[in-house]
Amino acid sequence: MKAKNGFIKNLRYLCLISIIALGLITIVGCNGGNGDGTTTTTPPEVNTPPTATITSPSDGSTYTQGDAISFSGTGEDAEDGTLTGSSLVWTSSIDGQIGTGSAFTKSDLSVGTHTVTLTATDSDGATGSDSVSIESVEEAQYVVEVYDPDKAYPGTTFFTDSSGDPRVVEVDMNGNVIWEYYLTQEMIPQGAIVGFDAELLPNDHIILTISNTGLFEIDREGNILWSYLDPDVSHDADLLANGNILYVFGNNDGVDDAAVKEVNRDGEIVWEWHLKNHYLERFPPEVYAWEGWGHCNAVQRLSDGTTMVSIRNFWLTTIVDSGGNIVREYDWSSYGECYPHEPQIYEDDGTMIVGLQIESLYAVVKIDLETGEELWTYPKEGLRTTRDCDILPNGNVLLTTVDSGGTPDYFEDDISTLIEVTPDGEIVWQLKLAGIPVGRNPGWFFKAERIPQDFLWK
Repeated sequence: MKAKNGFIKNLRYLCLISIIALGLITIVGCNGGNGDGTTTTTPPEVNTPPTATITSPSDGSTYTQGDAISFSGTGEDAEDGTLTGSSLVWTSSIDGQIGTGSAFTKSDLSVGTHTVTLTATDSDGATGSDSVSIESVEEAQYVVEVYDPDKAYPGTTFFTDSSGDPRVVEVDMNGNVIWEYYLTQEMIPQGAIVGFDAELLPNDHIILTISNTGLFEIDREGNILWSYLDPDVSHDADLLANGNILYVFGNNDGVDDAAVKEVNRDGEIVWEWHLKNHYLERFPPEVYAWEGWGHCNAVQRLSDGTTMVSIRNFWLTTIVDSGGNIVREYDWSSYGECYPHEPQIYEDDGTMIVGLQIESLYAVVKIDLETGEELWTYPKEGLRTTRDCDILPNGNVLLTTVDSGGTPDYFEDDISTLIEVTPDGEIVWQLKLAGIPVGRNPGWFFKAERIPQDFLWK
């Protein structure tokens, strides 16, 4: 039996050695090799996958093809620590692998909507990933399709364009860009932009109104001369004679929000006006709220100290005095669900002009300020959303609008357009943004103004 017992004992040790080699048990005690040592089993060690985080670009960002796009991100692993180099791989759903490491810059992304993914891989081959969606669009091309120099008001055209990297643009009558300014990261920290306005001041400075961010005054070199950060700002701001800035808030405004504010250059709010003090019962939020309760989109301080406010969702243009009392209302509801945009009062000739949308038969309506009588209209046929209209010194009207492409129910051929028309309705100048359809966006151009040839900076 010794031989048999020796064989069994050796077999036990062979099995034990094999099991140990496989990492299935750990020896905790032994009596000197007599075969009856004690052991306990433990589960195999589990590798924790790494995590990946993209810090730039922001999800939803839009870039013009050729722009230098900064990519940055991190990879962390419980066992390996911070991952770097080839452990971090960046890929695009369109272009495949586009880079490695924690940071790099790329300027040749293909046109289209990219899902950009950062994948972190640890030393054991486990992975973790993070993704954002960004869009690369063709460079904006401004094409002037109509230009009658004998009838068009001469000068340059100053407007905002958010089709790619948001910028302020000034073009000559042939559509050539003669000046431009791209918004900085400071101005759009969230990456994407809802909308913005630019107003050229008499001293050649520019006031920028950037939704969700605030107000900025810049010079032609792009230096920020003054700023006031307030996420509750949108659509429109005007420089007042005393140097203060008057602005509205309509982008997703709530009942308790001020619709209009006046801020001085020290950043103090010196006047504000609330819709709830006048319209809460008449226009209940649960019925009228769309992209905000009132969605105010324009403001203007008049020479008598009253203030004009455009309240889109109520189809009203309201005049209020310095105490906030309503002096007069202009009701646009007779034009249907027209959602008035950017009315402008011309006190010298006692008129008001306004852009209308949706159900209105007209893109633009001009009225007598005193009587409310309709003086002039421009048909909406072929157009979709008119967001701004200005009367030029020669009597022509400049429209910031969207050409529907002849297919009202199809949006992929809709093009942002600037149109100058005579009082007889003749188009004498027209600029289009070529190659970048609007889609369901209300328009890449927000507002535009014609700058006279003899303007100061020239």
